[in-house]
Amino acid sequence: MAQHESEDLRREQILKSAFLCFTKRGFEVVTMEEIAKEAGLSKGAVYWYFKSKDELIMALIKNWTRASENVLYKMALECSLDELLYKYPAYVIREMDLQNHYKLFFHLWARSIDNKDVLHHLTENYIDWKGKAVEFVKSGITMKIFKPDLDAEIFADTIDGLFNGLMVQWHLDKKMDFEKSWKAAINMLMDGVKPKTES
Repeated sequence: MAQHESEDLRREQILKSAFLCFTKRGFEVVTMEEIAKEAGLSKGAVYWYFKSKDELIMALIKNWTRASENVLYKMALECSLDELLYKYPAYVIREMDLQNHYKLFFHLWARSIDNKDVLHHLTENYIDWKGKAVEFVKSGITMKIFKPDLDAEIFADTIDGLFNGLMVQWHLDKKMDFEKSWKAAINMLMDGVKPKTES
């Protein structure tokens, strides 16, 4: 049991070091030796847990997916359904350290252009997220938060596009208030998707 715990800790240590190296310098430039040095391990020890840099990248994607699911679960426990939409960025920025993690995703998106494995894992991650988002929208329709004829898939795509677009803007303009911009955009969206009140 102790050995498995030690191996899990070592694996997480390597992943954390890889994350720091990749977000600072990108996937192409960083070497396994650099990751090993950051982790305080030998290069052989890193290769024992991860056979290649690509394998490390896939593990980082899985970590991001797991962390995203944990954030959504925590939000579901702490927020009502109609609050979730407004509070999502605050949770992601705080709970997932988005100020550092978003850089990793820019690198991943770029790498997915030429690497089919990365594209496959990112696509799987997106499809899983979209499925959860569509279910959220459908629940909102049932609870009369959204219009009954709202297309759940298109609305989920819109929310994802809005979040990713603001993330790019945030990268280009560090003075931007991400949460304020998000809430203003959601208010505009909600004006179009709220059920009409009978007069």
